[in-house]
Amino acid sequence: MTITIPSPENQLIELENDRLKLQIEKELLSSSTHSPSFSEHYSMREKRLHIAAEQGRLKELPPEVWLLILLEAPRTAIYCPCFSEFSALDWVELLKRHPQLAEFCEDFTLFLCDQITSIILSQPELLCCFPAESVDWIALLQQDAETFAPRCPDWRFSAEEWGMLLKASPQLRVYCDIKAWDASAWNIVLQSAPYLFQECPCVSEWRTWQWTELLIRQPQLAAFCRCWKNLSITEWAELLSVQPRLISYCPNPRPPAMLVGFLISSPESAAYIKDWSCFSLYDWLLMLRNSCDFEPHCNCWERFPVSYWWNLLFHQPDYIERCPVINQFSEEDWQLLCRKHPLLKKYRS
Repeated sequence: MTITIPSPENQLIELENDRLKLQIEKELLSSSTHSPSFSEHYSMREKRLHIAAEQGRLKELPPEVWLLILLEAPRTAIYCPCFSEFSALDWVELLKRHPQLAEFCEDFTLFLCDQITSIILSQPELLCCFPAESVDWIALLQQDAETFAPRCPDWRFSAEEWGMLLKASPQLRVYCDIKAWDASAWNIVLQSAPYLFQECPCVSEWRTWQWTELLIRQPQLAAFCRCWKNLSITEWAELLSVQPRLISYCPNPRPPAMLVGFLISSPESAAYIKDWSCFSLYDWLLMLRNSCDFEPHCNCWERFPVSYWWNLLFHQPDYIERCPVINQFSEEDWQLLCRKHPLLKKYRS
């Protein structure tokens, strides 16, 4: 059996804890039948720790122990000798629980941006402690617009940032100068805050790629688009790969490349395809590597080059049974496949 001897510091902590417990128990026993509440018990313990610190009995304790003491008894802070040894994470924990300890923090530049946000969201009064350039106003306003909007010193945000803000807090619209937005800015904002669409004065200025980006994010605005016939095949493929139901706006005849995007996002729609012979080998590569649902419809397995087969197996190893070129892969390519899918090793000696 191994016997571990506590360090002198831990022995001191244990002794002090035992002494405090005994004193509290004596007080409880000597009192009436009144049972202290949790808050009363917590208050008594905090008082004992403060007395012990005041008497100098805790000054030799290491920083990690002082951190625990301060979390429980912040009034002992004036006796703590190791504030300079606390890490940023230690200070985050302390300041979120006891903002009054901010006066003991000598360097407010040691915090990361997300740590600053976490502290300020918990204790808004500490906002003034941090350098202005280190405060993430977007994060603060997204999570608590009511508290931080009146304190925001500068509302000159980008279109992307306004989109995020107005999506989370529509009431912030009163702080933005929408008259200053150009067609591009409006398009970006509406991708996150579509409820402003009716106020947009420059819809007619958008190009097809801007409509594509908007409809990918907000397909409910499709009825307002007047440039369907001008979308390129690439734009249609991109749009349908994310929003397949918009195929109803797609003009006929529908090129195969356009249908590929539609099928990739909606494999169940394969039942509506009458002629699979229109697709190229590359179209089949895109569809098959995305979903095995298209396997029964493909009649060109033997025509795939080695590079296509490697690509297919990398994404869909279940096609290995159909592969006629296993032995034509280079050793390096085969090893890459096997590292990705170890079960393939048995198919090649």
